[in-house]
Amino acid sequence: MDNPLELTSSPRDALQQLIGAYRFSILIYVAAELRIADGLKEGAKHFEELARVSGAHPDSLYRVLRALASVGIFNQLEGGRFELNASAESLLSDVPGSLHEVAAMIGLIYPTWGNLLHSVKTGENAFEQMHGMSLWEYCKQNPPVGKAFAGVLSGRLDFIAAAVAEVYDFTRFSRIVDVGGG
Repeated sequence: MDNPLELTSSPRDALQQLIGAYRFSILIYVAAELRIADGLKEGAKHFEELARVSGAHPDSLYRVLRALASVGIFNQLEGGRFELNASAESLLSDVPGSLHEVAAMIGLIYPTWGNLLHSVKTGENAFEQMHGMSLWEYCKQNPPVGKAFAGVLSGRLDFIAAAVAEVYDFTRFSRIVDVGGG
């Protein structure tokens, strides 16, 4: 099978692939944190150059990039070079509709999902149980995380607002105000 995430006709194989799919979320998170897509914005680069610019270990980054290329995120070229493709372009940090912040938040959110069993057994909030505070308080105490989380929410709002504007007729209103907080 060319794509490890391509579901097969066997229910057992499909389930096995889904069980291991978390690895790709983490690989995408690593690429987002290292800003690999931004490093490829001007064109293909060798993995060692990407490692130098991003502060990553070259051979380890090479494995991450090969794994991502195997599922269609980045293109692997001859001689250890990689380039952006349509999927990887969504990881650019400065484009409309970017998923960069969403991918970067996986580093914070993923461990909480790993603690879901605690929430299901106790009814307690997994994030609060792990961090001793709410997500909102955590973001307040950790400004870079708060900024990233605000970016995630803002990106979702843009998508949702565009979808609502496409299907709802607002012409009868002279003024529309979005009142929110974060």
